[in-house]
Amino acid sequence: MNIVDLACLVYPLVLVYAGWLGYAERGSLASLVTAVVVAVVLEALGVLSRKSVPFGIAGTAVIFVMAIYFAYRLIVSNRFIPSGVFMIVSFFFLFAALLGIFLKLMRNPDIGPTP
Repeated sequence: MNIVDLACLVYPLVLVYAGWLGYAERGSLASLVTAVVVAVVLEALGVLSRKSVPFGIAGTAVIFVMAIYFAYRLIVSNRFIPSGVFMIVSFFFLFAALLGIFLKLMRNPDIGPTP
């Protein structure tokens, strides 16, 4: 298991927690359902990324979208907690996933794109 696999398997726990917070604080069922759906997709991509790099890249793209979403929520709500905290955590996992993809491609250059 490398870093991108770990990021795609642990980050969904953060998302479910964020969804649960949205539900607990504001009664937003949509927040909880969306978090669970994205978490399930990320878990699947995390498991599949062990076999193929494109699944890891897709998982990283999902983490990127969530980081941008939390940044958007921070700008709109102007509240650092919880949006800003989850934005920082999302960018941390994004960096970890990108590092994992880079290291995986450096160890085995045959799996990368061909010119």
